[in-house]
Amino acid sequence: MRLPITRSLDLLACLIGCFVLASAFYLEIYIGLKPCPLCVVQRFILLTLIILFLLGSLLPLLGFIRRFYHFLVLLIASSGMAVAGRHVWLTTLPPNKVPSCEASINLLLKYLPIKQAAKIIFQGGGDCNQVNWYFFKLNLPTWALISFIILGLIALWQVMHKDRLWVK
Repeated sequence: MRLPITRSLDLLACLIGCFVLASAFYLEIYIGLKPCPLCVVQRFILLTLIILFLLGSLLPLLGFIRRFYHFLVLLIASSGMAVAGRHVWLTTLPPNKVPSCEASINLLLKYLPIKQAAKIIFQGGGDCNQVNWYFFKLNLPTWALISFIILGLIALWQVMHKDRLWVK
């Protein structure tokens, strides 16, 4: 079966996202690492990217529509990079400079207007500063940032690429 390389790359990006999200759930369920508010936001962004890349791999998008679609995917990946970058920055702060711990996301959304709750969630808190797990000497927020960069680069390539190459 011959697929355009653009659709193959979308499928690859979808699988990368699934692996990262499955790893996050594995660490939460089996290792016992509880996600902080920024981790939850990153998971939501990653799930959105997985769905969009899956749709991109299934739909025969052509020309301008394909580029525009992947430009939107790139914007969402960039938002993931921004959130993960803030998370990495919070992990580098000394303990006395970290914003105070806030209530859970559910509690914030229940009692505060969405705009105010979102502001508090994106600020991060004391939970977001704690680093409990490393892989190849990099913490989880750094791995999340790397994942968003890879997915963003795939989306950027899709935006910039003009011809449809085929894979056998």
